[in-house]
Amino acid sequence: MKKHLLSFLLLVAPIALITVNAQKTLDKGTIKMEITKVGSEDAQLAQQLEMMKGTSFDIIFKGEESITKTSMMGGMINMDIKMNKESGKMDMYMDMMGQKMWIETDAAEAQKGQVKPTVELMKSDTKEILGYKTYKVNITNPESPDMKISAYISEEIKAPVNGIQGLQAVELPGFPLLVMIESAQMSMTMETKNLSGEMDEAALNVDTSGHKKMTMEEFQKSMGGMGGGMGF
Repeated sequence: MKKHLLSFLLLVAPIALITVNAQKTLDKGTIKMEITKVGSEDAQLAQQLEMMKGTSFDIIFKGEESITKTSMMGGMINMDIKMNKESGKMDMYMDMMGQKMWIETDAAEAQKGQVKPTVELMKSDTKEILGYKTYKVNITNPESPDMKISAYISEEIKAPVNGIQGLQAVELPGFPLLVMIESAQMSMTMETKNLSGEMDEAALNVDTSGHKKMTMEEFQKSMGGMGGGMGF
């Protein structure tokens, strides 16, 4: 069960680095997102997905630095992904019901072996989200042809985003305020609940006490190779 939950966590947890050109530039701020809808015709999978509902993502960014804080199952499982866009350095901090891991890597290693997804801009399909005008993009990955990712992006927001599965190797002209994932087995929607130009600089720091430090390769082996299959 724990591995299934981690699979879903890695599926949606905010490693992508997306560059945004903004009209109303936000070079620092906080974005709060949440999984609001899940679904599956498979009863067992539907039950597991239901546990993902309410999972929150806090994306805190300032200049080249950002951290995405993911919390699920009422805080029983947490993951922080800290990234520096300029250096490409990335640190993953995981706390799975008391089991703490610190994985040091970089963007190049995280994207190693991944096929670049295809992006289709649908600028005529627009939606207003939290006062921002957005338009739709469709993203497909040749390695997962049955999985389709759609997002509504705003070019007014400049923010690096970590960890939306399928976007690791993608550069978009805007920040995704709404993300919808669909496959033959499941569906999931992630919505932005709050967007602010304010941020707590202390949040960019992570308390590493008690974390077992490991490489990406060691992490993947500890997960039975599952991590690599999820884009890690």
